Amino acid sequence: MKERSKERYATLLFEELIEHMSRRDKIKSMLGEMVSIPVDELMTMLLDDFEAVLARRIEELGVDDSNDGQQMSPLRVLSPDQRAAEEGTAKQDRAARPAPDRSKASEENAASTANTILDRLNKKLDEQEDSLDEDDDRTPVVLPTTRAEIADARPRQRHPKIPYSLSESDHVYLHAVCHIPEGEESSPLPFMLEEKGIDQQTFAFAFDYHGLRLYMSTFLPAQMAISKTGVLLLGKQEGLQLRGVHQNILNELRIHGAILPFEFATIGLSRSEILHRLDRSWDTIEEAVDEIAATEWWTLDLQVLDARIAQLFADKSTASGRSRERERVSHGKLPPAKTTDIKSLEKILQKEKKIAENVHKTLDNIADRSDIDKIIGLTSGSSEDWKLILKASYEVPPSRLDQFNRAVIELQYDHMLFDLMFQIEGKRESFALPTS
Repeated sequence: MKERSKERYATLLFEELIEHMSRRDKIKSMLGEMVSIPVDELMTMLLDDFEAVLARRIEELGVDDSNDGQQMSPLRVLSPDQRAAEEGTAKQDRAARPAPDRSKASEENAASTANTILDRLNKKLDEQEDSLDEDDDRTPVVLPTTRAEIADARPRQRHPKIPYSLSESDHVYLHAVCHIPEGEESSPLPFMLEEKGIDQQTFAFAFDYHGLRLYMSTFLPAQMAISKTGVLLLGKQEGLQLRGVHQNILNELRIHGAILPFEFATIGLSRSEILHRLDRSWDTIEEAVDEIAATEWWTLDLQVLDARIAQLFADKSTASGRSRERERVSHGKLPPAKTTDIKSLEKILQKEKKIAENVHKTLDNIADRSDIDKIIGLTSGSSEDWKLILKASYEVPPSRLDQFNRAVIELQYDHMLFDLMFQIEGKRESFALPTS
């Protein structure tokens, strides 16, 4: 088979593989449980295993590439009797052949691979030693030590942009907008992101428009009630939960840069309708994005739902010493509001205060300076709405903004059991897009 034909066949296999995997709900569920593993590390693990399986399968099939450039023999149409006869002959031939020593072949392949890697490493070390001999007065390299420093020092990998199919009739949820990252060109087509969308089932996507990058996601009309004027109709509990999801998505999107969030529940009933509304305010949006990009003091409003903390205390008290598997209940259905006794309220307030202090300590270590405007005390009351437990400002230079945003995401995951809401604002608050 010619090399060009091989490449086309391999591309076709890749496309079929992605299509089949997208329909495997079990695979999606298993991947969703691996949130603690960085995406690039997880992809490396999966690709290494997949490559090993392919290599083993090729060896078992006995594929021979010596016929490159030659035309393959045409397919023959056999009758059932002819096919049975040939299969019987093939079985007899396989039984007569001695079984290959696969363990020996595997050991030889492993040894060959190891030697190749060692040769490359030795060559690289020799080059480094030669360069050190030429310049002995260079400043010594300071290696990162903390988890945040290691994450910040890790080279950024540019993943291929997977096109996202956005049709005219799609219902669009608008998350945020920011500058296109330095070194990237404007993409002519929307492309998929790693972050989940507002429905927490499909992925969000990026849409480059007039020199800025919009972050959106789609949802089905059956999932959320919408008025004729394009306003989400949410009940109290549903609204509380969706606001938490909205803010968590914004924090995950901040890994792409300093974003200008859109106001909660900014939606469009079609692609053209949302773009028309954006065009009417585009000059103002550009000014707001520039202000956000120049922000150095970031304000954090850390909020919690008393009902969620009370639910955790109730679950703990009814466990009766049994070990309970930790589950992710992301802004799940809350228990009905009820009167909290004084002793339970004290436990809730103590836990909320400890959470607020821990969050502030982590972010304060990254910032140059910080100011606490409010932190919850043991004399605070309870609330059926989102309750503020920490309001603080952090001065973060642009060089450490990515580290600061990553720390916020880590804090979200570290406290996922409590369903906290991290609301971060810069020089501009969330942008209210005018209605059509």
